Amino acid sequence: MSSKRTMRGLCRVLLGLMACVVITLSSTPAMAESYDDLTPQQQKVLAPYADQWDGFTPEKQDKLKKGADRWSQMTPNERQTATSRLKQWKSMSPKQRQNVRQRFQQYKQLGPQQKQRLRNARQKYQGMSPERQQQIKQRWQNMSPDQKQQFKDRMQNRQQRQNGQNGQNRWNNGPNRQNNGAGMHNSGPSSRPKNGGPGKGPRRHE
Repeated sequence: MSSKRTMRGLCRVLLGLMACVVITLSSTPAMAESYDDLTPQQQKVLAPYADQWDGFTPEKQDKLKKGADRWSQMTPNERQTATSRLKQWKSMSPKQRQNVRQRFQQYKQLGPQQKQRLRNARQKYQGMSPERQQQIKQRWQNMSPDQKQQFKDRMQNRQQRQNGQNGQNRWNNGPNRQNNGAGMHNSGPSSRPKNGGPGKGPRRHE
């Protein structure tokens, strides 16, 4: 009896120790990574952060590493575009950055066709000459807030009309085409031969 009690006691102690280990491991935060543990390519890209690296949180380190990996895979043109956007972002006021975040959230809620139209419009804009781009920017900046809102409303209404027209076209090309095909087999005044009477076939010429 004493040996059984001893075994039960040991089992309880072991189970308690295992539970403590599991809880400790699950609650321990992720350890920060040393700058020397980065790949040579990551160190090259993240060199400006070398002195501050050990003070970053693991989450920020991971975010910077992913950014460095994306940068390494970019083409020279893509890197130039990314650098320009970063400079533009840094020059923005907090309010402007908030507006950008809101527009990005609105973009994520668009459908695939609407996103494609915006990408096409952006490509068209990027293909313009710098002078033409400056003219468009200047025209937009010269607009009053009311004029800008009216322009946005017109574009939104036009988009809604296009979506409605596309939906109507899909409906016309779908069920109506089937109805037309079924109508060819239905008997009716328009499908009967003019020479024959109702329900009669064509007259026979003797």
